Amino acid sequence: MAARLALLGLGAMGHPIARNLAAKRDSGAETLVAIDTDPARLAGLDAPGLVATTDPGQAAGADVLFLCLPRRASASRRPGGPRGTGRGGARGPGRVPPDR
Repeated sequence: MAARLALLGLGAMGHPIARNLAAKRDSGAETLVAIDTDPARLAGLDAPGLVATTDPGQAAGADVLFLCLPRRASASRRPGGPRGTGRGGARGPGRVPPDR
């Protein structure tokens, strides 16, 4: 089954990570959702299987959720908060949202 990856935060670290993950994808085997609330940060992220969006809710159901946020407070607030990932975004048995 293809993995669904989500990367929340496309700043100084997140944007290069998203570009690198998109470039090294295994022949369309997985989907990468790149998310930032600032539309300007989505520029340059166009590749097959990559979805660039300003809606954090698009991370819902991700098998792996990467957080590249500027402060720990942002990380604890955003995934479940308003317009957040909601239920199912890298949660449940065997799912751990990694911290940077």
